[in-house]
Amino acid sequence: MAVHATQLRPVIETDDLDATVALDRNVLGLSEVRSYDGPDDARAVILAVPSATLRPARYSRRSAGRGIGNRATEVRYFLGVSSD
Repeated sequence: MAVHATQLRPVIETDDLDATVALDRNVLGLSEVRSYDGPDDARAVILAVPSATLRPARYSRRSAGRGIGNRATEVRYFLGVSSD
């Protein structure tokens, strides 16, 4: 049985969701696909990216400061899969 990824949604937490979404829409031109509201003021917005790649990497300390090696505090992935 083969398993195939059908979607990948990186989740990047932010303290200012409205500013982040505004930047993504107005500067990067991304469009909103869906949004979710949760308890205690929780909110998530799914934005469409026309084309994307996933780039797993390990960086050395020497690469920091050269545009690579910067790390997000937390990135989570939601992965949709299907099987044959």
